[in-house]
Amino acid sequence: MIAGVLALVVCCSLSACSKSGEDSAAAEVSDAKSQALETTSMTVAPAQRQSEIDSLLTESVDYSSAGKFRECMEASTRAAELDSSSSRAFNNVGFCAGKLGLWDEAIENLEKAVQIDPGNEHAKNNLAWAQQKAE
Repeated sequence: MIAGVLALVVCCSLSACSKSGEDSAAAEVSDAKSQALETTSMTVAPAQRQSEIDSLLTESVDYSSAGKFRECMEASTRAAELDSSSSRAFNNVGFCAGKLGLWDEAIENLEKAVQIDPGNEHAKNNLAWAQQKAE
């Protein structure tokens, strides 16, 4: 299934590249990739999707524990893309962004985490930390 989606992206990329005008080709490639990602997201079974999200969040914590905050941020961002209602994912993105000194991004993601789940104490504490550091 994923191979079919990848083939779609490659096929669309090749046909777009053969057209004149680099801007239209780049736009078509971007559109093809977006459509392929949407198709993949829509066709993954809910249990399989949740398993992927859980795996990404576990991976992000492992990266954070190892001091690999960029990798942590990437895994957490992917989890947040798969589940836009995951307070935990946005908390992890925000925490890692803060550890990288990206305070605006940290605050934005931590505010989203608290908005999703006002009871998420980790997100509230991390938000206070990021706001203090950003001053």
